[in-house]
Amino acid sequence: MTLGGLALAVGILVDDATVTIENINWHLEHGKEIETAILDGAQQIVVRYVSLMCICIAFVPMFDWAVSPAICSAPSPRRSSLR
Repeated sequence: MTLGGLALAVGILVDDATVTIENINWHLEHGKEIETAILDGAQQIVVRYVSLMCICIAFVPMFDWAVSPAICSAPSPRRSSLR
């Protein structure tokens, strides 16, 4: 499940990058200078990048695999019954 979510987040990132490049190219074709085209093209998609970063932050703990496998595979402690 976690790897599927990570793949989804990477897919969204690649899609956003493609849209940004297309926006920059569109502005260049309409005669804008390169600096202005880059700023305008990136500004049109900045809200999507903010939401994508929120998604990616949720997966940051997954990269600490030194601790995670031990926690995930450890048996749960048994509770003693109180009489």
